[in-house]
Amino acid sequence: MLMVIPVGFSYKLNNEDQISVYPVFESIDISGINRLRPEPLRDPKFILDVHLGKLSKYLRLLGFDTFFKDFMDDNEIIEISLREKRIILTRDKNLLKHKEITHGYWIRSQKPKIQLKEVLSRFDLSGIGQTIHKMS
Repeated sequence: MLMVIPVGFSYKLNNEDQISVYPVFESIDISGINRLRPEPLRDPKFILDVHLGKLSKYLRLLGFDTFFKDFMDDNEIIEISLREKRIILTRDKNLLKHKEITHGYWIRSQKPKIQLKEVLSRFDLSGIGQTIHKMS
């Protein structure tokens, strides 16, 4: 039987010890494991479809690189996403069915403040959680 015990870098390995090192995950709860870094080594960039105008304003207020235009068709969103390595955020499930898309997320809520919390949770961006409470 394997016993899993999270340890820090000061732990001295024994002969039979097995170790696992994980990156910062965005969807898997590994809260019981020590993280190597307090935050991810990435700076997420988003592109939002035409249904998410208010969410785009909230993301910009929090300092995220957010691309939004009032009128964009699916092909334009996909092209910009691939060219600029942006994560597509959308309320349109069909948009995410395109095989070219590498990173995207379907926003479930229709309420912008809840959408913001959804994005921050989904992409493990909760380090800015205090700002959210001021917006509620």
